[in-house]
Amino acid sequence: MINRNSRYFGIEYSACLNRIAAQLSAKRGLTLTENAHLFALLNLTLSDSLIACWDSKYRYVFWRPITAIRAGLTPSDAEWVPWLDFFQERHSRSSRVPVGPLLDEWSSGFILAAAFGENADFSLTSEVRPGTTRSFPSFSDATAEIADARVFGGIHFRTSCMRANDLGIAVARYVSRHAMRARGDDRDDED
Repeated sequence: MINRNSRYFGIEYSACLNRIAAQLSAKRGLTLTENAHLFALLNLTLSDSLIACWDSKYRYVFWRPITAIRAGLTPSDAEWVPWLDFFQERHSRSSRVPVGPLLDEWSSGFILAAAFGENADFSLTSEVRPGTTRSFPSFSDATAEIADARVFGGIHFRTSCMRANDLGIAVARYVSRHAMRARGDDRDDED
């Protein structure tokens, strides 16, 4: 099951998260104004989390499992490839801290949970396994499964996933407090 789930999440996360938001919006019957606010906040958060992700990758250059195993301090294995090796060429050139898709997932999960509740159930159809649909009872369950898939697939360490969680939530909290505020909202901008 782990290998199947690892391949399942080889998707374009921003588009996927917008589809989840559309699915939940339709289910809840949000108005045009509510949708405009939700999608603006969601995509602003995704953009900011992408900036935070790449800033962190270049600031904290840290190796991925492929580098650690092939040239690490422990007995190395120059032939080792991650199970998710179809990403190898793209992933091997960038630092692995934090995990970009998880940063997107955690930051958007925060926004979507604020709009629909943490336990909003949704379904997701795989882009790499056509016809395969998975259902999730909550945003945190989906995010935990994505983290497991990336760790068990051999392209990230668990600590990278945890750091992505922290950074994603921090970005989403900041955006929630400071962006898309109602006209006349004079809350303090200092945090």
